[in-house]
Amino acid sequence: MSVAIGSWGSTSPRARLWQAMGGVARRSARPVGMVVVAGFVVLNTAALINDYARFVQTLARMLAVAGLYSMMALGFVLIYKATQTVNFAQGAIALMGSLLLSIVFINKNIPGRWFESPRWLAWVVAVVVATGLSVVLGLILERVAIRPMIGEPIFAVAVITLGLEIVLRAVGVDAILINARSLGVPWTGSVTLGRAIIPITYIVAFGVAVLCYAAAFAFFRTRTGIAMRATAFDQEAAQAQGIGVGKMFAIAWGAGAGLAA
Repeated sequence: MSVAIGSWGSTSPRARLWQAMGGVARRSARPVGMVVVAGFVVLNTAALINDYARFVQTLARMLAVAGLYSMMALGFVLIYKATQTVNFAQGAIALMGSLLLSIVFINKNIPGRWFESPRWLAWVVAVVVATGLSVVLGLILERVAIRPMIGEPIFAVAVITLGLEIVLRAVGVDAILINARSLGVPWTGSVTLGRAIIPITYIVAFGVAVLCYAAAFAFFRTRTGIAMRATAFDQEAAQAQGIGVGKMFAIAWGAGAGLAA
């Protein structure tokens, strides 16, 4: 008790005021959050009763879009866990991944000529090839632009990623111009739940996102995942313990680029 009183007394009045305000904010945030969640449940229940088909279709679309954005966020997290820096180039890397997939599938040189039928198999192989190329792109970016920044201030690394975003986006936009590029998605059908019609593409997008998150959850509990978190916490201490900081950077950037694709 004496230690607690002493530490409280050692702080300034302004610090004590901020601490008190933080406690009030935390206590008031809980009932507000409960009210928001309750309102969300009531509104969605009313929508479900009023128009079942529209509710289910909107929910499926929401989950599909959320799955896509969550995979983008997962790429952010992987790189942040290794470098403690937000990768501003993640969106541009996703653009390059889509461009690579369109090139591979439309040209049908890598593997469309081998798998003319069934069409879905050619598309899956094209996705694997394009994802591999995106991983290579991420490794190159890490080796050329990020690896030399080990030990530098975090702000400097963030500025480097912002420059990469500008360059990659310019390259991608110049390559696409105004020409529409089809990604050749083979799942063009839909499933019916009552009166609701749900495109299979939505189901696939959400399912892939779930698989990616499960893989990331398992990865961060492996030795490599723990080493990556240690690198993010303190690069110099991680190097002193024998952890290859450059290797952690490469794994993070390669995985982040693959997820973006």
